[in-house]
Amino acid sequence: MELGLTFPLQRFLHQKPPPYGGESDRRFCWDLHIIALRGRKYLLAVHCHSRYTFVRFDVPGLRWADPPALFRTGLSDSLTATGFAPAQINTYLQVAGEVRITRTHGAAGGSVSQSGMGGCAGAGHLSGLL
Repeated sequence: MELGLTFPLQRFLHQKPPPYGGESDRRFCWDLHIIALRGRKYLLAVHCHSRYTFVRFDVPGLRWADPPALFRTGLSDSLTATGFAPAQINTYLQVAGEVRITRTHGAAGGSVSQSGMGGCAGAGHLSGLL
């Protein structure tokens, strides 16, 4: 699975630009962005195939040190809230494979362009996700 980091998130994490991704199946590509609302940092994740979006809010400072773990927790919470069974979520994560940090996946894949608001609220379409 590829997690594409936006430039603002790269700067916030003090990371150099990661390599371009090579995943051809957009069902296993997500773009991650950081947004600030009312003085707090939030993780915005957008599924590149379906544009399903979730926001992880009130992220403690130390959680930002491991973006893949932060993402996985947010994804699991969001999909659970929308009615997916834990077995379905685990199957998706297993099929998606090892997490690789990359650059964002561009507009053709539906990169960060849509937002959902709330704890791990989701927005977008789930049909292409699992």
